Amino acid sequence: MSFSHNTFGTLGLLLALAAPLQAQTPAARDCSTPIARAGHYADVNGLHLYYETHGPATGTPVVLIHGALSNIRNSFGGLLPTLSCTHRVIAIEVQAHGHTADIDRPLSTENIADDLSALLRLLRVERADVIGYSMGGTAAQKFAVRHPEQLRRLVVISSGFGPGAWNPDLLTFMHSIDPQNAPWAADWKVEFEKYAPKPAQWPQPLVRIKESLTASQDLSVEQIRGITVPTLLIYGDRDVVPLENALLFYRTLPHGELALLPNTDHYPGVASRGAWLSALILPFLDAPAQ
Repeated sequence: MSFSHNTFGTLGLLLALAAPLQAQTPAARDCSTPIARAGHYADVNGLHLYYETHGPATGTPVVLIHGALSNIRNSFGGLLPTLSCTHRVIAIEVQAHGHTADIDRPLSTENIADDLSALLRLLRVERADVIGYSMGGTAAQKFAVRHPEQLRRLVVISSGFGPGAWNPDLLTFMHSIDPQNAPWAADWKVEFEKYAPKPAQWPQPLVRIKESLTASQDLSVEQIRGITVPTLLIYGDRDVVPLENALLFYRTLPHGELALLPNTDHYPGVASRGAWLSALILPFLDAPAQ
């Protein structure tokens, strides 16, 4: 369930968000294209960028930007199968993630946004809807600010903005990462080596993610207020984005909607709620222009 600014006050919003979403979820369908046919590469900004295309060949594309240390499948494996039944999907894997190798360049959410902009120009896509999860949600915000002429609608999942965007404990942990001693990342290493064109580049993703904390710049309230396209924000009620930041984000956007998923953490929580995400995102993308 999602709400616009004009729906009702915060208390009513939070109470209504506790209502079960199961009754609103569509029947599960899988219209995604097998990876063998979906995967492509494009050379943008010195990066050999991997992307996949799914769904119909026409219509406004919906771009997916995954989270940190993640890839298309473990960020969007619950949403992509249903989304691609009705929408043309372009899903990217960013520098040092998934099928895209690392290069000698900082990983920043600004670079991700600019890489996406270059890819869309290469594909001759004038405007797209953009969905970003976690780090990808921050990159989606940067895309909206840096390339507004290429954006039709925006969905930000589990990503705040500004200096209060993340739980302080998460930031402390991220700054403390030792790429050469990270037993907690063993599963991520296995996933990386499954898809990476250069598996020996591990632990470069850890290096790049830690680097991104300082290589990326916070957006200001004024920049968020300048995002004028319809924007849907989605969070788990136990997410790593403080609820206060989510509400500030929602209240700052000129055309924002907010959804809070009950009993849901950041990962795998929100990413695993494919049916709920479909029930929220599909009507938002298909809504009449404001």
